[in-house]
Amino acid sequence: MKLLKFYKVAALIACAATSVSSLAQSSSDTSNATVNAVSASDSVASSPKAIRAANRALAKQVLKTLSRTRQLDSSRIFVKARNGNVTLSGTVPEADQMPLAMSATQRVAGVSSVSNMLRLQDHNK
Repeated sequence: MKLLKFYKVAALIACAATSVSSLAQSSSDTSNATVNAVSASDSVASSPKAIRAANRALAKQVLKTLSRTRQLDSSRIFVKARNGNVTLSGTVPEADQMPLAMSATQRVAGVSSVSNMLRLQDHNK
């Protein structure tokens, strides 16, 4: 069981490495590398368990990026990821932090769309 989990993680890492290396290639090579990375990720993420793991990994990466974003209090932001679609929910203390969280999330590799369900924190409580 642990060996199977190890192979799944290794395959996901290989897909991530392929996608990162494809960004460094020229534009003509990028389309071929992207097709290869998508094909590899389709074969790796075919089981529901692998899909859930990929969604959790993407949500974790988004949370990490949000926590490292300057001038953003991400302590009350929750992230849900599903097949590259990310939903941000929770509260932020100031209105100018909403677009900051959106733009930081859009820059994370693997994010295809961002849904903003963030609300402004009520300071009266």
